[in-house]
Amino acid sequence: FAASLIVVMCFFDKLIISVLIGKIIPVGYISYSDALMKIRGGYFLRVTLVRGENGLEIYVMCEIPNNVIQIDAFAKHFDGFSIGSNDLTQLTLGVDRDSAIVANDFDERDPGVLQMIKLAVEGSRRNHRHCGLCGQAPSDYPEMVRYLVEIGIDSMSLNPDTVLATTQQVLEIEQLLARS
Repeated sequence: FAASLIVVMCFFDKLIISVLIGKIIPVGYISYSDALMKIRGGYFLRVTLVRGENGLEIYVMCEIPNNVIQIDAFAKHFDGFSIGSNDLTQLTLGVDRDSAIVANDFDERDPGVLQMIKLAVEGSRRNHRHCGLCGQAPSDYPEMVRYLVEIGIDSMSLNPDTVLATTQQVLEIEQLLARS
C-alpha cells in the first residue's frame, strides 16, 4: 500500500511540478536502505521522475529516529531533508499526540527531541544538504524559532498568522548571531 501511495503522490507531484517555482518532491517514512532503494530505483522511475532533471530535487522527510541516526547514508540519495517534527517527536518520545492518555507528554521542546533535531541539522550541513523543519512548533513557541536559527536550520514551516512576527524574530536572531 505504501509503495502505491508513493507512486500516486509522485504522479500527482509530477503533474503540478511544472506550475511550481520550486521543484522539490518530499518523500516520507523511509526508514531503512532497502525501502529507499525500492523507491529510488523503482517507483520514481515508473513515473519518470529523475533527480536533477530540469532542476528536480528529491527530499526525504526526516521523521523517524533512524533517519537521523543514518543521515549520512540517506544524504547520498537525497538532495535535502525536511524534519517532520510532529512525527519525530512522537517516535522519539514514544507518545501519540492524539491520545487523551499520553498527549500531555507530547512536546517538541523536550531535550531528547531537540537533540534529534540538532543532529539532523548537523548531519545535513555536514553533507551539504538543505534542511528544513515541517511542523507546528515554530508557530507556537518563539523559543523553538530561536533554537532552530541558532543550530543553523535552512527553513521552517509556519502558520500563516505567525509569518510576519516569526520572520522578524528570525532576522533579529540572525543579526545578534552575526555580531557575536
